[in-house]
Amino acid sequence: MLNRQLIGLFLGPLLSGLLLLLAPPEGLTAGGMHVAAVTVLMAVWWVSEAVPIPATALLPIDQQDQALHFTSQTNWGDQWHK
Repeated sequence: MLNRQLIGLFLGPLLSGLLLLLAPPEGLTAGGMHVAAVTVLMAVWWVSEAVPIPATALLPIDQQDQALHFTSQTNWGDQWHK
């Protein structure tokens, strides 16, 4: 593995995690921050070629499954009737 790939392999999750620790900007939801974090992770891995591009392209699919699980476990009706 090249130095560029090794750096990218660790830099991607590090930047993604740091982004999740930041407070979301005005108007951006927590879900939007997760999308931004996954986008940063994918971009670093694509540029550094730390992970094969087809494998990296599967990351949003996993995120979509997690989002669907979260929304099915949340009772949204209680939020609107307060």
